[in-house]
Amino acid sequence: MLEPLFLLGTTVAISLSGVMMPGPVTAGAITKGAEDKKAGVKIALGHAIIEFPIIALVAFGLTFIATWSVKATIGVVGGILLIYLGFQLFRPVEEEQERFPYPSTVVGVVTSGANPYFFIWWATVGGALISRALEYGLLFLVIFAIDH
Repeated sequence: MLEPLFLLGTTVAISLSGVMMPGPVTAGAITKGAEDKKAGVKIALGHAIIEFPIIALVAFGLTFIATWSVKATIGVVGGILLIYLGFQLFRPVEEEQERFPYPSTVVGVVTSGANPYFFIWWATVGGALISRALEYGLLFLVIFAIDH
């Protein structure tokens, strides 16, 4: 009974590896946040527009290839990626002067969808989490997606 709750807590903690990483979504949030106090929510909505279909596609793919060796490989590669991303947090970030003239939701879609690290994260770290979530069924996968 506690393991599904532990998985949801772990999901939040691991998801912070992406949330805390300075990158395009962060830059968009800072830029748009200066213009609109609801920009964060709108950017998160745009991010979710890209992310929820990816979660569904990864889950669908995992139902066909979910052998122990595939899960182990995804987990190991995901762990290595988390270590790499952790080191990247200490890299200096250059300031951008150019404004992004699109609505905040579009900023969320574009900055997520155009970021290769986003897809690498879901193919590795996210794939491992989705694999675990699928062990508890499709309803739990939906709860996992919202939790993430």
